[in-house]
Amino acid sequence: MIKVAIVDDDALYAKALEEHIEKYSIEFNIEFDVTWFQSGLEMMFDYKPVYDIILLDILMPKMDGMELAKLIRQTDVKSKILFVTNTPHFAVQGYEVDAYDYLVKPVTYDLFKIKFRSVLDALQTQTVSLVIQHQDEEFHLDAENIIYIEVRDHWLSIQTIDKTYEMLGSLKEMGELLSDSSFVRCNKSTLINLLHVQRIKSDMISMRDNHTISASRNQKKHVQAAFVEYYSKQKW
Repeated sequence: MIKVAIVDDDALYAKALEEHIEKYSIEFNIEFDVTWFQSGLEMMFDYKPVYDIILLDILMPKMDGMELAKLIRQTDVKSKILFVTNTPHFAVQGYEVDAYDYLVKPVTYDLFKIKFRSVLDALQTQTVSLVIQHQDEEFHLDAENIIYIEVRDHWLSIQTIDKTYEMLGSLKEMGELLSDSSFVRCNKSTLINLLHVQRIKSDMISMRDNHTISASRNQKKHVQAAFVEYYSKQKW
């Protein structure tokens, strides 16, 4: 079952989205578990990264949708965020939180169906997993949760959003395993996940965990081009 969160302070708009989801469910025989939050504060009170899709209003009191999305991304990089807004101007900031797309109110069912089908297709193809050995235990890691990977003296340090794992290995082999995902080599000892890059200034790469990594002279242009290409493929 696909879990969907609707975050909107306007009950009428939230109800309309629920009805669109219900209609889509009947039309395509897909089950959805839908939860409505009346504010960003309500959602963040006890947030857990369990939602596949988040339909997020941008203009809300106390905590707007962009602020909420930034908080969500601190612990959840997998959910697909679709902004719902009266003004597309705000939605173009979506690259800051890796938003998938946006919908402009009022949302017709025909437009909703197109956007919703697209995000569901993306959900089916997004997961790349790694099996690693850490301290004599085996772990399965979703590549989306990995921020960067560094190698020192044949030891790989895998930094995820909540933990660091260490294992013997080759950065070249790790890069080959992740070649179909959003990873790029920025210097001889580091792979970064473009999903977690906040900004690139000259040869300095700022990651979402506040870690800064330098790109080598040979890799700087390649990293910048990969970053632009990656975000040009996003739907917003």
